[in-house]
Amino acid sequence: MMVLLDIFINSPHSEVCDKEEHSMATSILNGKTMLVVDDEQDILDIMRDSLESQGYKVFATSDSTVAMDIYRRIFNDVALVISDIAMPGIDGRELIRQIKGINPDIKILAVSGYSRYVAGNDEIKEIAGFIQKPFDHYQLRRKIDRLMETKLSGSFSFDEIFNRSA
Repeated sequence: MMVLLDIFINSPHSEVCDKEEHSMATSILNGKTMLVVDDEQDILDIMRDSLESQGYKVFATSDSTVAMDIYRRIFNDVALVISDIAMPGIDGRELIRQIKGINPDIKILAVSGYSRYVAGNDEIKEIAGFIQKPFDHYQLRRKIDRLMETKLSGSFSFDEIFNRSA
């Protein structure tokens, strides 16, 4: 457990974690843990604050590599991954592929301000939903509430999502 804590404490891009909060016992094993990844710090902070106010345990990072390190260690505990698509380094598409490689059943909410960047590519299957930037606390909460109530069989590709919203 201490290795996991050291990554969070020493990483400049991840949430600073209180050691007592992360005993990795049943407190975060209740399906209320989320991983949030966005390279825009303001949006990352808004999403983290919104989710924490709803009682979710949130691991938030602006770095995709750090996100993968976190996910590899706690993937059994994560109920939802929220990931931006257009990010430097490992972009959201690749991050989602890697996460799905570890757990094909994980629910993923894709986030982007660039609908044209995402809409033309049908490369990622089985994202549970999409939310267009900018969005507010209420829109995020409604989207997550719906996703947490549905099973993976209700997932869509990017093209299906954009065709429905057009």
